[in-house]
Amino acid sequence: MTSPRYRCYHGDLVTGGPLTEVDLVAMTWTAPCTGAGTIRGSFPLSSGEWPTNHADSTVGKRCLVVTYDDGNGNEVAIEGGPIWRTSYDYSTATLTIAAFGLWTYFDHRKLLARVLSSLVEESRTLTFAGSLAQIAVDIVTEVVAAFPQSVPVILPDRDSLGTGPHERNYPAHELGNAGERLKQLTEVIDGPEIQFAPTLVDVSGKKFVRWIMRTGTEATQSMVTQNGPDHVLDVRPVRAGVHNIEVETDGTMLADRTFAAGRGAGEGRPVELAVSDFLVSRGWPALDAEARSTDTVSERSTLQSHAAGRQQVGSRPLRTTTVHWERDGAPDIASVRPGDWCALTVQDDWHIPDGETRQRIVQMSGGNGANAAFVSYAMQEGAL
Repeated sequence: MTSPRYRCYHGDLVTGGPLTEVDLVAMTWTAPCTGAGTIRGSFPLSSGEWPTNHADSTVGKRCLVVTYDDGNGNEVAIEGGPIWRTSYDYSTATLTIAAFGLWTYFDHRKLLARVLSSLVEESRTLTFAGSLAQIAVDIVTEVVAAFPQSVPVILPDRDSLGTGPHERNYPAHELGNAGERLKQLTEVIDGPEIQFAPTLVDVSGKKFVRWIMRTGTEATQSMVTQNGPDHVLDVRPVRAGVHNIEVETDGTMLADRTFAAGRGAGEGRPVELAVSDFLVSRGWPALDAEARSTDTVSERSTLQSHAAGRQQVGSRPLRTTTVHWERDGAPDIASVRPGDWCALTVQDDWHIPDGETRQRIVQMSGGNGANAAFVSYAMQEGAL
């Protein structure tokens, strides 16, 4: 048995390996519920842990993966993705690397790559239909299938993601990035959360990484979350290993009227509106907001869904609770994923109410010599 620790590996992005361990100094990582996480750290090139001294040949070509080893033979991947940046310090012969979650790979892929040749066929339109989660899978399937030199993604069973009346049309002339198209799906009302969660696999006795695409469904209220009971986070006993709790309340997203403007210019541009009187009826002044990433949307029903999704986000102050706990404390990092629910119990605090509250983990973070952290994002129904 060894002490619990983080471990970092690098490998080929196209094949997902084989993975080679590298001992990063001052390594930090973040893993969000949806979107791209980060991994950063540095090491001396003299260690011989890097495949080449020419760091330029690694960016966009190799991946970096951080895992948690509990010391009992159980190792779980936490975050991983392409290395997009490196920097070299001559005085210390140290290379600093920055990798970002796999979502960023899709930010560098055009959705219609498979139907385009040397000439852009502006009239071509790719159409997907079904539930929003199914459309997300269709987007990734189209991108990965376009070239054999893509990334190793394990897709969910499309038939298990429900059915729906939704339809999305992606014209070739828009040259839309797949990552942006996925983000648009998450921003509409009842849009599914999307994760690309790394997992370790054995290939002929060597470690490789694969990314499991996870999406929320109607059965999970569009959330990516655990199937079992809530994790228990009781900060009252010393054995909990909790160092601190920070609570931040943010009102910058508040709005009672939310607009979504679509494709077009001037008076012919379609605009949809979502309205709620929840805030003004409780003393807030009138506040307006605009949904993002809707410039290419022409269907009014889709625009309305974007406006309603942004309205839902702005209907309450956003309260973020960050709990810092020891890496080998309870609950164990290896058993927790962003998107999971936990039962947080606090007692005798000036700001946080006594008793148990249900909190959702929207981001985890940690690093060498530091505590990992829960970040809970709660709409707080009835808290106003």
